[in-house]
Amino acid sequence: MTLPALFIGHGSPLNAVEDTAYRNSWLDLGEELRDIYDDEIENILCISSNWITDGTAVTAMDEPPTIRDFSGFPPVLDNISYPAPGNPELAAQIQQLLAPEPVTADLSWGLDHAAWMVLRNLFPDADIPVVQLSLNRNFNARQHYEMAQKLAVLRKQGVLIVGSGNIIHNLGLLDLRHANTPGPGHTWAELAHQLTLKWLKNNNLNSLLDDGHYPQPIRMSMPSPEHFWPLLYVLGVRKGKEYMEIFNDEIVGKSVSMTSLIIGMD
Repeated sequence: MTLPALFIGHGSPLNAVEDTAYRNSWLDLGEELRDIYDDEIENILCISSNWITDGTAVTAMDEPPTIRDFSGFPPVLDNISYPAPGNPELAAQIQQLLAPEPVTADLSWGLDHAAWMVLRNLFPDADIPVVQLSLNRNFNARQHYEMAQKLAVLRKQGVLIVGSGNIIHNLGLLDLRHANTPGPGHTWAELAHQLTLKWLKNNNLNSLLDDGHYPQPIRMSMPSPEHFWPLLYVLGVRKGKEYMEIFNDEIVGKSVSMTSLIIGMD
């Protein structure tokens, strides 16, 4: 069986615990995944916007720690643990698949909040091994996509691939009074939203990967690209024009999109 692949627009860390529409959608999606695939999901590979490295790394420990890489949020988030096991054997396989790109077996990172805030709602029992792949800050969009293509085979080997980021992510222009409230975005955010949706729906990879020529609204939507890159890993493991469903397609705080998508689950 070929497992689906997910890109989740994660937004605020509070979506990990608060009764928001986004968290509720993750809970519902998790139930659906377990109902359909049950024990077919043997491992999870997560590509998080929050692990950026020089070069590429993969977590290779047996028990990845829960990383709370944020500040200024309520104490309830400080007490969360997501004790999913790791899988050093899967990490070693990923190193082989990505060769000749050197991939470091990392024993210090763990699961950061962009990973666990989503996974704890998709798979609350934390009983599925999780491995994280870092984002190489020296790669452009096309290089990230090409890396992902080498990982597509994992979908047929019981690995659920999950990217966690935000297609639009400009915290410098966030409306802090309504940081998690859906509504109209800034003009540039609305334009970027419409354009990226058009590219996604038309499978226009040339435009999505041509980061040297993104129009101004797209550049405004990602003053730094790390929240956009996880999307490219999910698109990279897509087979041709495989079915894609878009959900949570909203802008919050005028400058962050919660847009999410599922590949290969119909």
